[in-house]
This record gives sequence, structure tokens and C-alpha cells, in this order.
Amino acid sequence: MDADARSETTYQDRYPPARNGRWGTSDEPPTDTEDTAPASPPPPKRYRPSPPIPAGAGAGANLGRSGTIGGYSARSSGLENLHPAYYRLYWKPSTALPSLQPVDSSDPSLSSFYVEHVPPPRKGKNFLAFVCDREQIHITRAKLYVNVIGIAGEEQLRLVNPAESLKQTATSCGATPDNPLLVTIEMPPDGQGVRNREHAALPLPLALRTSRAMGKAIVGLVKKKNTGDAEMASESSAAKREILPASYYEPFISEASKARKPSPIRGLYPLESIPGMISLLAGKPAPQTFPVTSISVNVRSPFDPTKETQLTIKDEALAESLQYTATKGISSLLNWVDGLQKIYHNRYSGDEGWSISVGTGSQDLLYKAFNALLNPGDPIFIEAPVYGGVIPILQALKCELVEVPTDAEGVKTADLRSMLESWPESRPRPRVIYTVPYGCNPTGTTASLERRKELLSLARQYHFLILEDDPYYYLYYGEQERPPSYFKLEAEDGHPVGQVLRFDSLSKILSAGLRIGFVSGPSRIVDAIAVHTSSANLQTSSTAQAIAFAMLSHFGYEGFAKHTEYVSQYYRQKRDVFEAAMKKHLAGLVEWSTPVSGMFIWFKLKLRPTTTSPEGDSAALIRERAVAKGVLALPGTAFFPNGQTSAYVRAAFSLLEPEDADEAMKRLALVIKEYNAEGGQM
Repeated sequence: MDADARSETTYQDRYPPARNGRWGTSDEPPTDTEDTAPASPPPPKRYRPSPPIPAGAGAGANLGRSGTIGGYSARSSGLENLHPAYYRLYWKPSTALPSLQPVDSSDPSLSSFYVEHVPPPRKGKNFLAFVCDREQIHITRAKLYVNVIGIAGEEQLRLVNPAESLKQTATSCGATPDNPLLVTIEMPPDGQGVRNREHAALPLPLALRTSRAMGKAIVGLVKKKNTGDAEMASESSAAKREILPASYYEPFISEASKARKPSPIRGLYPLESIPGMISLLAGKPAPQTFPVTSISVNVRSPFDPTKETQLTIKDEALAESLQYTATKGISSLLNWVDGLQKIYHNRYSGDEGWSISVGTGSQDLLYKAFNALLNPGDPIFIEAPVYGGVIPILQALKCELVEVPTDAEGVKTADLRSMLESWPESRPRPRVIYTVPYGCNPTGTTASLERRKELLSLARQYHFLILEDDPYYYLYYGEQERPPSYFKLEAEDGHPVGQVLRFDSLSKILSAGLRIGFVSGPSRIVDAIAVHTSSANLQTSSTAQAIAFAMLSHFGYEGFAKHTEYVSQYYRQKRDVFEAAMKKHLAGLVEWSTPVSGMFIWFKLKLRPTTTSPEGDSAALIRERAVAKGVLALPGTAFFPNGQTSAYVRAAFSLLEPEDADEAMKRLALVIKEYNAEGGQM
């Protein structure tokens, strides 16, 4: 059980839900006949807060994944992120809450809500996320701030006048089904400027003038969450997925990883957030000594590239960005990424035994994953040709690199099956396969759905993990529907999940210089990676994470999809230009398959044979003759760890202007023609 679950259970067991402002054991919403105003509950005998909800994220324990609200599904709306340990929502007709300023009860389509507040995670502020879609918001006994451009941080919240009837639409407030409006309730301070524990236990009402259908949907979700209604789980697409037990992964963990111990300091960081806790723990520098007062970044709108918005990181977000933080990443970014995995891969971390850790680029996470899973001398399956960045890592670990051939459809699973079936019993089989399934570096290949299914089936049959390195997932520009990731695919066929460790990167879509990547996979393995981080580099840069989150939360998931669509189509145009130059100058001299993702073309030179290769060897031609003509590329042999000769060449087209692509192919054609015309052996 994770820390959030432990804390939430402790609180709810100790303090049962309130009903009509009275502490009791019923979790039912007030009935229409109960008109009593909420009374002040007695303060808890002992203050035991639940874990904090990150500012700007609106995220906590899942509230539910079924039902529709105003035409939106709860899964995508953000309503699943309400934390039941902080807020309990009850629906009643407007006239049933005399303590609130009632809305027009003569309108049968309207109703009211109130939010019952319990002890805050920190001084002064709590957060509530909800969908805003052409709804009227009426303010009552709390200050209300609304984000007028989407969930992008507290610095962009606007105070709403209590007398104001605020008309918010998807256009004016930036709210979308995937980017709900963020609302901050600021609690009235006591004489010392903070909320004390007695006042923190008082219910704070918030009336929302909205549709009755939306109110009933919210109540249904909250009730199902709080009562553990099994019906909700049956309605969820991710309900009751079987997961591999934690013990399954113990044979996979390397001896070096088992020997690493968690940091005695960083493991206690979460306790510093408990109100009233005086920490003598870590040697954190005083933020007052930092000269940085804010960080601002200008970003293009994903919907209108001619418009820019300045995002400013300040106050609490700035303090977090300049300080040591949690090893796995700042909570706001982790929560955002968690939502991303739900949308694109239909995966739910709370139900499926997996977690996320941020890294200094996916290369950092790959290095630590290999160290967590491999002992010196262990065999590992790698697709061949393979991404050159992993070769020195695996060679330094003294691993046995077992090459699995690939073609235009990805890993040749028939060859892999033959290798597994004939594997000597006296030798340990590889426990891991490494693959880049979209726009593979170097081949540009995107694995077919059939090959993906076959590889996943083999992984289950022979008990090896799939390391899915996927920096080009969002750079897919094929005509056909993008095939599902291994991470998504393993949850769709009824088998236990937990066979895939997935690596994502923001380098190709936000900034390579930010160095932000993240790994999603079985918690036992992700935890081992995090322990390595805690002893190697403590954490990924808080500043880089804060900048990344500011951009992502500003975009929202809809804006993120729009931005990645722009990025993928940009590279499609680059591919088309490069391929046109190849057809113009290299026709009859090379062979290639057209990539549908990524930024690489892998092409075979038609060369005269050499003494070591009947198909010829591109190495000397590319490294010497092409360079002499003013063209840089990589020969195929660089991507085969066992050093075999190859007639192939990898070309990157991401930065080339049309005239440069044309000139490069013209020069390369001349090199090939001159070489083949010489005859003899090279």
C-alpha cells in the first residue's frame, strides 16, 4: 500500500464522513427533506492530515471513472481527481441549503452544491477541480479564484468578486474535458493569519449554479468512491485488471540494485509537509538566499502559432523549483504524466501496480533500468540494428548482447521464437528485451500490430520484460491509425499486466535541453531506479521539471495533443522533402522503406562486394569518401554491437532545409557512383 492510501485510510477510519454537518457513519448525501444548515463539527481529537494535493494539479486519489457530466466522461474531466479525504460533495435542491446564498430555485434545471472541508494539507489553501462548460458560478462564503487560461499554476488565477455571477465557457476559461477549470478556495485566516485546527474542521460551502444532471453525476461518483461500490469498478474499462505480484520481479532485480539502500534523509521528506512538523532533517539551503525572484517562459499557442503566452513561475511553485525535491519528481508533473498515460495508453497507476519516475532524459532512466535489471555477464535481447546510445551502457555492464534481427515490421518475432526454443538449458535465458517500437533509431521502423502482439506473447510465455523505449511515439505521422504501445497492449487482452517498462521523453516535443523523461512500469522496478537516482544525482532538476509542468499544464491535454500533432506533421514534411531528394538523386543506387514516425531514414547502398561482405560495406565510404565530399552520416555498422559489416546508412532529416537535403543527396550519389566505377575490392 502506498503512502497516499495509508494516510487516507487512517484519516477516514478515524473520522467518519459528516452528514449535514454532523459527524457520523453515513456516507449518504442529504435528502431533499433535510433542510438543516450545516452545523460546525467538533474539532478532531487528534490532527492526522492526508497527503497534500499539489498546487495546480487538482490531483489526488481517484474518485471514479464512470458516469458522464455535462456530456463529458468523468475519466477525462478531472473529476476523478477529487480527493475524498479533503472534500465531500453533496447535491441538494437550491432551497434546501438556507446557509448558502440560494440560486434561482424556480428554474427546475438548476441545483446547488456545497463542499465540506476537512483539515487542509497546508496553510490557507485547498484545491478543487471541476469541468466548466457554459455554467454559471455563484460565489458564497469563500473566496474563489479561477484560472482564465487553463491549469497552469496559481500565478494565473483571478479572484472572482463574491457578487459576481461568472459566465465561463470553454473559450474564455480554457476549460476542456481534459483540462478542467482549477478553483482555489482560500480559507479565512485566524488572528495569526493562518487557519488553526479547530477552524480547519469547519465546513466551507461553495454553491455552484449548474445542471441537475451534473449534480447527480457528481454525487454518484463520490458515493461510489466512498462506499467502495463494486458497480463502479465493473463500469470502468480498467476495472479489476489482474496484475503480476511484486514477488514476480525479484528474480529480475540485479544484485547491485538489491544492495542499494534508500536514502535515510530523502525517504523522510514527505513528513515535512505535515502541518506543525518542525523539520531538522535535511540540509536544504534557505530559499531567501536564492537571487531568483521568478522564472518566465514564453510559449506559442498550440491552437494559434501566431500568439504567445508568458508563463511565470513564482511564489510556491518557484520555491519548489529552486529547492531539493522528491526523488521521483515534483508531484504536479507526476500527476500530469499519470493523466497522460490514462489518455494515450488506457493505464491507471492506482489499480495496476505501476508507478512513474521522472529522469534527466530517458537516457538517464535507461541507464538506471539496465543497472537495476542486469548483472555482469547477463544476456539481454536487443533488436539489431539497435539505438547506439545503449551499446556502451550494456558493454560497460559486460552483458552478453543477443541480437534479434529486425525488418520493416519491427522485431522478427519468428527468429526470436526460434532462438528461445533452441536456447541451451545450461545457459540462463535473457530476462529483458530492448526495443524502440516507433520511428526506431536508426531504422525509422514502426513495429506492426501483429509483431507487437507476437512479442508480447513471447514475453509472457518465456518470462522476460519488454523495455519499450519510445521517444518517437508522439512523432507518428503515418496514414494508418497509430498502433498501440506495448504498455497499452498488455492491458487489453485479459492477461496480467506488468510485463512492460515504458520510457517516454519530452526532448522531441518540448525541448531537448530540458532533459526531462519519465519511466512508467512495475513499481518494484521503478522504485529500484529511484533508489539509484537518490544515490547518484538525488533527483532531476526541479527547475527543469517546473518549466516543463508550466508548459504542459498551460497546454492541457487537448493543447498537448494539438502541439504533438503539429510536431509530427512538421517531421512528416521534412521526411517528404528528404525522400524527394533521394528519389531525384539516388534512384537505382539505394533501397529504403518509407518511415511513418520519427526523424530517420535507413537506406541500403547498392555497392560492389568486399572481401568481408557480399553486399558491400558502407563504413569506409561514409566515414571517409562522403566526409571528403562534405556529407556527414552514420554507417550501419555503428548500430550493430557485435561489429558486423553493413551496407546500410542512417540519415537524420530533422534539421535539413530543402536545398541542403537536395545537395547532400547529390553529393552522396556522386560518392557511390565513383566508388562502384572503380571496381576491384575495397
